[in-house]
Amino acid sequence: MINNFVSKLFEIEKEIKTAEHLIYKAFPVIREQKMILRAFESLNRASIKNISLILKAEYFLGNIKLGKDSVENLKMFFERSGEKYGLDEREIKILREIIHLGKKHRNSEFEIVKNDKVAIFDDYGIIYLSLGRIREYFNICKKLLQNTNRQFSTIFRKV
Repeated sequence: MINNFVSKLFEIEKEIKTAEHLIYKAFPVIREQKMILRAFESLNRASIKNISLILKAEYFLGNIKLGKDSVENLKMFFERSGEKYGLDEREIKILREIIHLGKKHRNSEFEIVKNDKVAIFDDYGIIYLSLGRIREYFNICKKLLQNTNRQFSTIFRKV
């Protein structure tokens, strides 16, 4: 069981390192705006995987009960586990935003990339992602992973 958790942590770290490479190394050199979108996709996957892993660990430890409704499980994370894993209210709000925008991106009809921004079109309007915003998302995803690692090493020493 612990090996499974460690394996998932490595997957999350790989997603975050991919985003970091795109944001801080590749984009400044190549200036291909689609890299902003690819970095966001990696951060979105990392967020979802990290939250899922935290929920599974908390369930494994008997701290929460999970249901079949993923929306309710996600709500439980934001209400009960976000602060435990070192996120303040603003960071929890931004993590919600990452997940919400990920859904919008997956369901969008089309996207336009221009001037270091990505415009995602959906039925309700346009959502803009800038490089600065992606960097903020990166910092929160990285912090969540670091805090998850710290919590898990404490938890699994006891188990």
